[in-house]
Amino acid sequence: MADLKISDLELLTLPLENDDEIPIVDKSIGTTGQTKRTLINTMLGLKAGIGALSDHTYHGVTLNGRKMGYTSAIGDPVYLSSTTHEWMLADANLAGPAYPARGISCSAVGDGDDGIVLVFGVMRHDSWSFVEGASLYLTESGTVDDAAPTGSGSCVQIVGFALGTSEAFFNFSGVYLELV
Repeated sequence: MADLKISDLELLTLPLENDDEIPIVDKSIGTTGQTKRTLINTMLGLKAGIGALSDHTYHGVTLNGRKMGYTSAIGDPVYLSSTTHEWMLADANLAGPAYPARGISCSAVGDGDDGIVLVFGVMRHDSWSFVEGASLYLTESGTVDDAAPTGSGSCVQIVGFALGTSEAFFNFSGVYLELV
């Protein structure tokens, strides 16, 4: 996105309904007269006419081509190791440097293979069993769940929220709280 002056930010704060037309400041992401819903879909890479996601599919911002430092499964929360520079399985246990989670694995690949990691967007995984609307947390066992860790020596990191029992929106900000 192009640099914006503070005075130009009023364009971004207009109260808009999903189908209102909006002015576009950065022509690389849309066209003037585009609706808010269409612009958001464009920014997330969603195409008109795409129906509901199927198992193991996703839409959003991904990081591709970086190696996995373990044998990954689809739906694994991952962090980027500062020593090996590879994606590793994240967990909320403060005993090791496996947090904060930075994304969720979109690929089941072997140790040393290139992975695909979703850092912002929507994913469906039919083995999940979330409560719709619930916040999602990194767990001590290296998964994502709608129940926050509560034990001493854990970190609490909200990584997204459930759109349904097997579909979630993820936004990995890296913000977490340590329980002592």
